[in-house]
Amino acid sequence: MRMPNLRNRLPPLGSLAAFEAACRHGSFTRAAEELNLTQAAVSRQIRALEDDLAVMLFERRRHDVALTAAGQRFAEVVNPAVLQIATAKGALQRDANEFTICTELCLAAHWLMPRLSRFQADHPNLCLRILTSPDPLRDGSADADLILTYGSSKSGKLVVAHQFEEQIVPLCSPLFRRTLPRRLTAKDIATATLVDFRDDEGRWMDWRQFLSKHGIASVSRAGLSFSTYNSALDAATQGLGLVLGWTHSADQLLRDGRLVALRELSISSPDPLCANLQHASSMALHVLEWICLEIKATSQ
Repeated sequence: MRMPNLRNRLPPLGSLAAFEAACRHGSFTRAAEELNLTQAAVSRQIRALEDDLAVMLFERRRHDVALTAAGQRFAEVVNPAVLQIATAKGALQRDANEFTICTELCLAAHWLMPRLSRFQADHPNLCLRILTSPDPLRDGSADADLILTYGSSKSGKLVVAHQFEEQIVPLCSPLFRRTLPRRLTAKDIATATLVDFRDDEGRWMDWRQFLSKHGIASVSRAGLSFSTYNSALDAATQGLGLVLGWTHSADQLLRDGRLVALRELSISSPDPLCANLQHASSMALHVLEWICLEIKATSQ
């Protein structure tokens, strides 16, 4: 069966926006202001539409216009369709201008958040959506365009676009640091008040594992233990003990002086900070470039 030629059956599509605006405003002049056109241009578009349909759509009056009976029937069908098209376009544009990053809460709070104002200033038309999860590789794989986390995906569904070296280092408040020996050793840490973060899945190094890297087999019982890394960091900022820090995760706390790093005892993290991509789209590569520049600036 031969498909109908819609091109010959449709009215001039460019005139429909002018028609819809004129219907709402009851004025060619106000429709022209909304569409950023001249009143004469809107009048010509409406006249072209009327000529194509061979009916009068508007009654021209001295100060305004009013729909004729034919114009009313046409508007009842056409105007909702025009608005649906506009809504569909907006939805597509929002999707195209939205980018989702999934990351650990600590990275979102202490690395991403302090930088978002600069990101928004440089990308005013992009909506950046932030998802947080204790396990971004597991929970963000379906919805995120980019997953910023420690370690890379083993599923093969994500591409490790970039890896950043990470250091694990003891952190404490400046006040707590003054209670420790000036020349600090791993043995001093083993007997200090410790703040621990218990990760049930074993993704984060604990104090026992850290001190074993320095040849210390035993460790004093942690003074405090938390189920979230952010809570452990907060406790350390309050001077409640030493906490293990991943330098990117604690970036803002170190930069503003709420925590100090005992860098002489730092070790390289077995899991680097990884930017995992779902698709190597131009937008994803652009956001990745921004992340790389920010991390490079932090490392200098």
